[in-house]
Amino acid sequence: MAIAGDSVVALARGWEVESRADRALLTLVGLGLVLITAALCFPAGRRFFANKFAQLIALSVSVCGAIVLLELVAGPILARLDDPFHLRQPGLEVVYHPEPRTMRDVGPEARAKYNSWGSRGSEPPPRDRAYRILCLGGSSTACTYLDDSKTWPQRLQSHLRAGEPSETTRGVWVANAGRPAYRSREHRRFVEDSPLVGQVDCIVVQAGFNDLTSCLAGYRPPPIWTHSAVWIPARRVARRALTETVVEDDADQMYQRRRARRQA
Repeated sequence: MAIAGDSVVALARGWEVESRADRALLTLVGLGLVLITAALCFPAGRRFFANKFAQLIALSVSVCGAIVLLELVAGPILARLDDPFHLRQPGLEVVYHPEPRTMRDVGPEARAKYNSWGSRGSEPPPRDRAYRILCLGGSSTACTYLDDSKTWPQRLQSHLRAGEPSETTRGVWVANAGRPAYRSREHRRFVEDSPLVGQVDCIVVQAGFNDLTSCLAGYRPPPIWTHSAVWIPARRVARRALTETVVEDDADQMYQRRRARRQA
């Protein structure tokens, strides 16, 4: 009931369900409410709830206690299995298959490889051997459905290396830490908290579009349960296990919904 009520309030404020895991949970909650309502329509069902009222209350209290315990104990454990903030799991390699009708002129496949930092790009060279640049931004920086070599951070690296004097002894290295849908507040949090900031010489931030669309759409707070310390990493771990991707669930459906919302 709490999840259902919380979700109804959020939907009334404009929240939209994008995650398949969120949709699956809401479907289960809805089916449960339908079954309970249907049972109460029959005398046998009403007698059952009347006779088992004390046990049902005890069960509800136990479930609430278990959820709180999971938040305190399992939440930190699942967080270790989740992606580092603004990064990916180190060593991750993903092959995407963009939908041609949605992602035009990008090719049938896109290969993304993440280094030991969890950023997209080659392994970081020694500090004294290269000028290190880290790029932050949303989907236009992440360049999810482009091969590594076609992303603008890698093109920036190639351009800077081509312009270096031949006698230089220090190269240029550029890594990509973009994340789809991230806004300035996430970039600021990364710059303030990430230890990688002290390992680079320059940070390039391409931001603004997601901030603009959020501002135009107005504040649409999601349900409280979506902030759960257990649910957030569990949802991402499940996505990785089911789809072999930690970026998007489905290129066509996801982007069609986003584009429709932006047009509106």
